[in-house]
Amino acid sequence: MRIEPNPYNWRGISLELFYGRWDELRAILRGLDKGESFAIVGGRKIGKTTLLRKIEEELRNQFEVAKTQGFLLLPVYLDTLSFPFIFTPRYLYLQVIEKAQHELEQLQLLEKQGEPYADLFDRFLDEENIAFREAVLDLIAQIAPRCSVRIAVMIDEIEKILCTEWGQGFFDNWRSLLTDPDLFPRRSVVLLLSGAKEIKAITEDIGSPLSNVLSWKELKLFAEDESRKLIDEPTQNKLSADVVREILRQTDGHPFLIQYLMEYICDFDLDEGRRRLEEALAKFYEEQDSQFRSWWDEKLDENDRKVYSLLADRREQGLPKSDIVRLVGDTIANNSLAVLCHMGIVRKIDREETYRVAGEMFYTWFVENATPFPRLPNHVAYPREEKWYLPEHWFERIRQMTFVEFVGKFILYGFLVIIALFLIASLISQILSLLR
Repeated sequence: MRIEPNPYNWRGISLELFYGRWDELRAILRGLDKGESFAIVGGRKIGKTTLLRKIEEELRNQFEVAKTQGFLLLPVYLDTLSFPFIFTPRYLYLQVIEKAQHELEQLQLLEKQGEPYADLFDRFLDEENIAFREAVLDLIAQIAPRCSVRIAVMIDEIEKILCTEWGQGFFDNWRSLLTDPDLFPRRSVVLLLSGAKEIKAITEDIGSPLSNVLSWKELKLFAEDESRKLIDEPTQNKLSADVVREILRQTDGHPFLIQYLMEYICDFDLDEGRRRLEEALAKFYEEQDSQFRSWWDEKLDENDRKVYSLLADRREQGLPKSDIVRLVGDTIANNSLAVLCHMGIVRKIDREETYRVAGEMFYTWFVENATPFPRLPNHVAYPREEKWYLPEHWFERIRQMTFVEFVGKFILYGFLVIIALFLIASLISQILSLLR
């Protein structure tokens, strides 16, 4: 059986394939309705843009009802990757105003009026935030008799702003716009930002202008049930169970990797799933090597790569965080584990903070392409202060031993047990002799 048309498209955004982010979607929609602002954080191709676009779609679907209720939450989506190579705050602010104006005109809440705000920005050279405020207030005043409005400014991939010389000042201005009720009454503007690990600089760092203004939503790998839905529902459960299991093993819930493999498989008869999956994996390593290489070389620093290498050396059972801390220190362990989970190449597997590499695809690329770090000593993975009294602890230690190590320890401990029994027997014999 072949699915026509192919429901998967890893190169683009398909809102029909929105899975795994429903909790985040509902939480953000509720927050926007209250006037909250958000930062959506995640690694490359983890689903940030898809979530933003889904939020935009949900808000648009409410337009007609919102108009009748007298309150409109208006999304204005900006993709900085589509901006010119060099752009200014004026360009960015005008994009927001012009898109909001166009939407309100389409909704027949505002009379068509051309581009009246360019002159306003000309009057406020180097004070674009003031011009932006005046323009927003003017739009709100014009439609106030018909409807009140809150503009949700959605900026995708903010790294392009952060690397400009004016980026810090841009976000300083946004803090005032979002927190000063005298500037925007009733929270007339809210902000949604998306980005990778660089976004932490404006959401977590002490002294950052938006550190206590934005609510943090980090996108992680899909849970297994959501991964299965992404595979099974578009294919009407026609893909064999063993192929589904192998896709889950290879991707470990990374939505980009799942969609890449599924798009290739669905170009053919699903009965050929096993063979097509093998072809898809080979094709990925051949044609998309740059994806993983950019993650490894550009998104991870040396400490991140070292920690991943340690986890790769124990990829089956993972490593407790305490072991990683002993090897690299507390600060590096915390930072690197956060980055690796953020990238979707490491997964936290239990509440006791054990971590393991996520999926076979990146691990396979790592083994074949990355320069390895020194291997992890056996004794570090299972220190004595772990739960040594549990049988599974000892079984696991035995499983990790080589044959020579096992025989040596068997002889050593056996000899110690014999000596201990001999001493105990001698002690009992002496006690009995004294009692007589």
